[in-house]
Amino acid sequence: MQRLNSMNLRQIFLTKFLVILILWLSQSILISNVERRKSLPPKASRMLFILGCVDGDTCTGRSRRGIHYTLRLEGIDATETSHNGCPAQVFSNEAKKRVNALVKEKWLKVNFFGGDPYGRYIAQIESKEDRLNVNKLLIEEGYVYAYRRPKKNRPELDWAERAELSAQKNKKGLWALKKPPQTPGQFRKLNLNCRLQN
Repeated sequence: MQRLNSMNLRQIFLTKFLVILILWLSQSILISNVERRKSLPPKASRMLFILGCVDGDTCTGRSRRGIHYTLRLEGIDATETSHNGCPAQVFSNEAKKRVNALVKEKWLKVNFFGGDPYGRYIAQIESKEDRLNVNKLLIEEGYVYAYRRPKKNRPELDWAERAELSAQKNKKGLWALKKPPQTPGQFRKLNLNCRLQN
């Protein structure tokens, strides 16, 4: 009986120790992520290995040091993919495939412009060889909309609206459809549960 109690005490102690260790490690990881986010200057550049994109405007990258970054591509707004019980919007899969074809599993220069309310970095991706602005190309090819923001916040985003006008004029991508889909902003307003993963 004494031996059984001794084993139970060891198991309880070991379980408590493991729980405390897990809590300590998870807190350390959270603090390091917050510190990393604070340490990144608002207009910094990094070379990242792009792991892939979950939709037409959100990608994940990894630095040479193994730090992961979730990127919200600046100046663009892709139609919504299916999530949170929402149906996919027209052209969302095409946008996702195109952005992945351009950036997935490549080392690319990423220019950072701060963060968004969802913890992602606002970023512009460009290829090393020809300094191609991937964000602009996606708009010009008609895979995504230009992101609409009040002019006073980011007047330098005029490039995105000019690229969208070019795509409309040349009937590229979603502009070649008889009726282009709702903008992602309109879609999210009508489907409130879709806003959770903007």
